[in-house]
Amino acid sequence: MHICMITKEFPINCGGLGYYVYHLSQKLVERGHKITVLTRGSWKKNYYEEIDGIPVYRVRFILSYPFHLQLHGFYLNQQFNFLKSGFDLVHFHNPSIPLVHTSLPTVVTEHSIIKSFIKHLEPLDLFSLLLKMSSPVYISLDRKVLGRADRIIAISRTCAEELKTFYGIDNAMVVTNGVDTNFFAPAKSKKQSLTVLYVGALTTEKGLPDLIRAATYVCQDYPDIKFIL
Repeated sequence: MHICMITKEFPINCGGLGYYVYHLSQKLVERGHKITVLTRGSWKKNYYEEIDGIPVYRVRFILSYPFHLQLHGFYLNQQFNFLKSGFDLVHFHNPSIPLVHTSLPTVVTEHSIIKSFIKHLEPLDLFSLLLKMSSPVYISLDRKVLGRADRIIAISRTCAEELKTFYGIDNAMVVTNGVDTNFFAPAKSKKQSLTVLYVGALTTEKGLPDLIRAATYVCQDYPDIKFIL
């Protein structure tokens, strides 16, 4: 089967969602499937590359709030239509992606609910303020992508519950993120002190301000504890 992955990001420079798509693509290739990735590129033009044998089309992306996703969708649909004759399935990785118009079977993996995310977002910087102001545009696109899906996958039970609460979708399949426990394992150490490690984007929606405030109180009572960001 030839699967087209549509995602807002893909390695090398990306966050967790991009690496999720990368590792999923690798495992599917190992099982005999063919993968092609369509993702965001630069504002200048589309360009093609291969990453570990996976064809990646980085499609023109012009940051023009609040309609950058619609504009990206125009270029994305052009690229998809040029390639679509070879595809059997389209796998969208939501949120923050435009809809690709296709009659092929589609799967949407919902990594986070944009409506829930914006509802709880604190506008502490220019980016979060713009996102908050542009919320109707993002939510509308979110609904369109989810409404096109033949099958919806939620990455957690909470995500599935939010799909039901915000969009009335009650048939999402929960498939949690995999972890390589041979690589991600507790270190063998005899140290008595504790270290709290944060790994993730330095953004408010990750709860980082709460962690920093909490660390202040913890360290007052337990000075041996270290917090590392």
